[in-house]
Amino acid sequence: GTSESVGALLDFIAAESDPVSKDLCIRALQAVDSPETAPALIKGLSGSTDFILNTELKQALARTGNEQTVKLLADAYRSQSGNTAGTENILNALSMLRHPDSLPALADAVANDPDQRISLKAMQAISSMGTENSTKTLVEMVQSEKDDAKRVQLINAVSRISGKESLNYLQDISGDPSLPHDLRNAAARAVFTIKNGVPPVE
Repeated sequence: GTSESVGALLDFIAAESDPVSKDLCIRALQAVDSPETAPALIKGLSGSTDFILNTELKQALARTGNEQTVKLLADAYRSQSGNTAGTENILNALSMLRHPDSLPALADAVANDPDQRISLKAMQAISSMGTENSTKTLVEMVQSEKDDAKRVQLINAVSRISGKESLNYLQDISGDPSLPHDLRNAAARAVFTIKNGVPPVE
């Protein structure tokens, strides 16, 4: 599993027209087990619109990723320039890594990406991480956000957190009378989802 061998495999997948052969090659990515393959995996992820291939690439990055992988993904995010599908793939990969160093890049996308779809995707990526640090990042962004529409989106992202690691922190947020009602309510919804496995009825 070198970056070169993974790159060659991805080139073969891109050129393969037979669905069965292509599927077998995509599944071969499940054997990738080295952080050294990250550059090839990220390059493939940046240019792919194939859902199954993207899933395997993201899982390979999540399985093998480290601090250097996060740095490479953050650099890839900054270089996408209008490639919405590639950008969303990169943000999802950062989320799946669940590495604390992923948070600055995702938070930057929320705050500064001019494409509202990408900003929203970054919020969802932070929410899906489900760690206490990612939850704190969202809560801090809610408290500092001045734009009403984006604040509502951030509140919704808080309410969709389902990671058990965040439970105690969310319970503290939901029970703190000094915080805004909509933030406390979003945290309470997340607590309900974590405890019951399903979101509360609207």
